[in-house]
Amino acid sequence: MDYRQSDEKSEKISEILKRVYDWLERTDRSEKYNQQLYKSSEKIQEKETKKRKVKFHIIILEDLLNEMTEKVKEKAGIYEIEEYRALIDLNYNKQCEEDLSCEYYIIARLHSKDKVIECYSDSQHSSYEIECAHYSYESSFNLPVPIFFIEGIKDSILSIYKILNRGVLKDIDEKYDSIHIKTAAFMNPNNSTKENLEIKISKNFVRSNNGRTNVEITWNFLRPHQSY
Repeated sequence: MDYRQSDEKSEKISEILKRVYDWLERTDRSEKYNQQLYKSSEKIQEKETKKRKVKFHIIILEDLLNEMTEKVKEKAGIYEIEEYRALIDLNYNKQCEEDLSCEYYIIARLHSKDKVIECYSDSQHSSYEIECAHYSYESSFNLPVPIFFIEGIKDSILSIYKILNRGVLKDIDEKYDSIHIKTAAFMNPNNSTKENLEIKISKNFVRSNNGRTNVEITWNFLRPHQSY
């Protein structure tokens, strides 16, 4: 009788232990799932935060380019711009000072109904000045812009790069001599602006489209003595 009772108690204890182990296993799986869910949620939030910051600086860049367009229209006596294209090259290397801010080159071409005007600025020949010329005949003028205008264009592009490549600028080693960041912008003023800015972010480029303006920013590392 005692043996039977002892066996029954052992079975009950075994059942209780089994339920406890099952519960612990389910709890462990649930905790792991919650951890994975939390990490996934963190990644999504981080991605969305980066995207919001990138959008902010793209809008600043678009506003600066639009401001330059308006100044060209005023200076050249153009009523309406039909198309606008801009190319901006930035080159950062180890020899540069604060924030590795160095060489830049900006060229923009504006098309009106009967005129084409080309404007340019670069760090070697016309630093912090924008010179414009009528494409079809010899007639040029300087665009009156403050020094911080060019800096604003450079900073907006560099800020986008830094958001997506945190710390990389200061980690250029002997393998790579510099970083080349290229920005291409196209605007058609006749198109309407979309309510939400479309943006695509990849490993080495950003593309945006608001219906009126398209912007693409790409970057790559340059080896010593390699040109861009």
